[in-house]
Amino acid sequence: MTEPYILVPAPPAADLTTCDREPIHTPGSIQPHGAMIVLDARDLRVTHISANLPTRLLGRPAPEALDNSIVLAAQTALHEDGHSLSRIHAAPRTPELPYSEMVVHHLDGRIYAEFETPVSDHDEAGAVAGVQAIIQALRRTRSRQELCDVAVRELKSLTGFDRVMAYRFDPAGNGEVIAEACEPELEPFRGLHFPASDIPKQARQLYLRQRVRTIADVGYTPVPILTEAIRPGHAEVAALDMSLCHLRGLSPLHIEYLQNMGVGATLAISLIPDDALWGMLICHHRTPRRVSARVRALCDLIGQLMSFLIGEKGQNERLAERVVRARILDAIGERVNAAAAMPVQALLERPEEVLELLEADGALVQIGNQTQLFGRTPTLPQALTIAATMRARHGGEAAATNALGTIAPELGPLSGVAGGALVLPILHGPDDFIVWFRDQVAQTVTWGGNPEKPVESEAGRLTPRKSFAAWQSVVQGQCQPWKEVDLELAKDLRRLVTTAMLRNLETQTKLAGLRHYDALTGLPNRRLLEERLAARRADKDASPATMIFLDLDRFKTVNDSLGHAAGDDLLVQVANRLVESVASHHLVARIGGDEFVVLCENAPLAAGQEIAEAVIAAFRAPFQLAGRPYRLSTSVGVAQAGLGQPDHMLRSADSAMYAAKREGGNRAVTFDSSLHEAALQKLEIEQDLHQALERGEFEAHYQPLAALPSGEIVGFEALLRWRHPERGLVSPADFVPLAEETGLISPIGAQVLRQALCQVRAWREISGRGLFVSVNVSACQAARPDFPAEIAAALAEAGLPGEALLLEVTESIVAQSVAIGHLEAVRRTGVRIAIDDFGTGYSSLAYLQTLPVDELKIDKMFVSQLGRDTRSSTVTQALIQLAHALSLTVIAEGVEDERQWAELRSLGCDAAQGYWISRPVPVAQALALCGWRVRSDEGEDEAAQVSVKRRLPHSEPTPVSAAEMA
Repeated sequence: MTEPYILVPAPPAADLTTCDREPIHTPGSIQPHGAMIVLDARDLRVTHISANLPTRLLGRPAPEALDNSIVLAAQTALHEDGHSLSRIHAAPRTPELPYSEMVVHHLDGRIYAEFETPVSDHDEAGAVAGVQAIIQALRRTRSRQELCDVAVRELKSLTGFDRVMAYRFDPAGNGEVIAEACEPELEPFRGLHFPASDIPKQARQLYLRQRVRTIADVGYTPVPILTEAIRPGHAEVAALDMSLCHLRGLSPLHIEYLQNMGVGATLAISLIPDDALWGMLICHHRTPRRVSARVRALCDLIGQLMSFLIGEKGQNERLAERVVRARILDAIGERVNAAAAMPVQALLERPEEVLELLEADGALVQIGNQTQLFGRTPTLPQALTIAATMRARHGGEAAATNALGTIAPELGPLSGVAGGALVLPILHGPDDFIVWFRDQVAQTVTWGGNPEKPVESEAGRLTPRKSFAAWQSVVQGQCQPWKEVDLELAKDLRRLVTTAMLRNLETQTKLAGLRHYDALTGLPNRRLLEERLAARRADKDASPATMIFLDLDRFKTVNDSLGHAAGDDLLVQVANRLVESVASHHLVARIGGDEFVVLCENAPLAAGQEIAEAVIAAFRAPFQLAGRPYRLSTSVGVAQAGLGQPDHMLRSADSAMYAAKREGGNRAVTFDSSLHEAALQKLEIEQDLHQALERGEFEAHYQPLAALPSGEIVGFEALLRWRHPERGLVSPADFVPLAEETGLISPIGAQVLRQALCQVRAWREISGRGLFVSVNVSACQAARPDFPAEIAAALAEAGLPGEALLLEVTESIVAQSVAIGHLEAVRRTGVRIAIDDFGTGYSSLAYLQTLPVDELKIDKMFVSQLGRDTRSSTVTQALIQLAHALSLTVIAEGVEDERQWAELRSLGCDAAQGYWISRPVPVAQALALCGWRVRSDEGEDEAAQVSVKRRLPHSEPTPVSAAEMA
């Protein structure tokens, strides 16, 4: 009987006649040191296998064909997005799959399971301990160059590779080896440049998706991927996207390139600060060398830390340079502000300052009816051509180019008089701008091989260059590169000049129309909007209208962390984007702070909703803030005017906007009557909060914290509860945000703090032990001027030392420099500070640089996978070691079973809390826990197990409400 399917390779062979279009993410093969199975995510049917596995697996359901552990791992992956590390699981190690390690990820409707045998050499045994030393060494560095120098040295020691390089991309895509550690007999590559064509565009896109990549043996023989044959009447089988597969086969061109370099194995780690590929850490070995999945996970952690530190140190370097030039901007500002009648003339009085501000050689200023060239510049017609070309490309945004010939061929001949330029549109008028020029600078660049011949053609196919000997070339037609700080200072100058001009115009002319426009953004203001609404109220035949109300999400963080100048710049960018996003006949206005509205006249509700969604979509592209990409979202409310009620439209849109805020922001909500009712209920709760404070309705429930490995109860976290006389126990989620918004959180927090301290004093006296209490503190509480005195007074009132109190803070406090200063003052009294929810993103590493910290609380997201996912154990252990390297105590949150407790104990965690120990309980029940000692069943006799479980209330928990669980 004929088999119903014929096995065929998938996909067809790659086209090697071109490099930049090669589909490197769909090679149709894997490296031979492992195997791969691909499942259809809809029904878990095996759709692809590597050719080193039995073909009878194809087409069969996974539960029937594969071990149950593989099926469970696949089901887990279904609920997760694709990730460059994926998850590491123990493999079943059967005759068909003789592997003991499995990595699984989910991508575009397919589940990929890759199988390997763990590496047993020094790379696995010493990796975890080595990461701790690397983290300490990286944190001590003071610049990006020193960071890269230390990274290559430490990574070489960790991995054992012959050569480790830090490779940085320039804006044109060319790369340079800026740091290197290699065996003494190898020829050094440091200082060599490599053309952008060596790493084509699709490779860079892949490197953003998959942060860690390895080739175990450059001379490997590919193992093809097999799939079911195409049956008559069925569509052609699609190529298999292997972007996130660590076993992914490589481009023949890339393999040949590495062989020409004498490389036998590679490990590459992407460096991605601010979502952009800044560079890579590249490891080369002369002979084949495997890297285990666990070491790849640790390398990814190092790469993320490196990415963060690159961004942070780059920002510090920019700030240091900015401080040097800030005095020039201050001098210009004083002169322009003092010349109320003629701000532009004041700007041009000292042209050398305008040049020195941006370290330029010449400039063209055209504002109003004044046009002036100064310094070394092209002729006026040439300068105007450059300005027009750059403004046409970049619109109203400030922009710079280091080589004029690269943005337009007709500007190439001008490189002799200006190598590069920076253009700054002035918001006062469409033809107002400043352009700075820099002379061209001839540079001698040393390349790794001839950059003019990155590939050669042989027998109808491309082949990489065979020589990487140093090749020098002189680069002309470019200026000294513009830096991010140049663009930042130019924008600051624009804000200064624009504000002065608008102030001058309003003062000089007293035109009523000017009172209708916002001085910062140039948009209509609240006064003009109200007059437009009044006109609609008087017009009985007014067409339908819809109001869109926008409030920027977390905008206050920008002002608090980067200053009001950065916030103003962001508001100007938002205004420009809003104007570009809606039709010109709609009114876009700024009505105050970070609030904007769009009045859509002659637009029914459905049209207004479409405009609101278009506005939200426009915010998906990043803005530029302090010279770096900044993601900003907005909460949007939409409302339609009722007949004769245009004024209500603004109030209704405002209510809908707040509903969008409550749902997490970055969305649009359309007003309905229930929102008005919710607003009334919010007002009612606000009034009840005042009364609750007076009546003492707030109380604390206490969740114990147990020390590891002893299991001894050492303290309690106090969790706020509101026992409302009519509503019962109110969830903190329903009243804490409102309390913060109204400022009541400070007196409420102070009241609960005093309660908690008095309670822990009583427990210490009863138990004779040095118990402590942990209290959560919001950013607005810590920022109050009297916060340090309030903490000191509460401790004195309770008769307790500072060590009896632990204050927990969250990410939002990083933006509050005043609050950080207060925490430092409190910490000097012996009170300890903990970061709550640590580890929810690699940006959490920033806390360690900015906060006075004693303890870290690892988020339950990590704890929940312990004992089931080896990657979570690896990352959690790295976090614990990172904390211990900084002399910090680690508390794990959300412990829900004995397996997690045992894993945390083995990883060296210091303390834990969670439902497995006890849920939050009232004061009376908490007293009974003071003398407890948590013990797991492991290593205990049956009688001890029974005894312990009877003493722990979590063994048979009673149902609790959502409010009690919060």
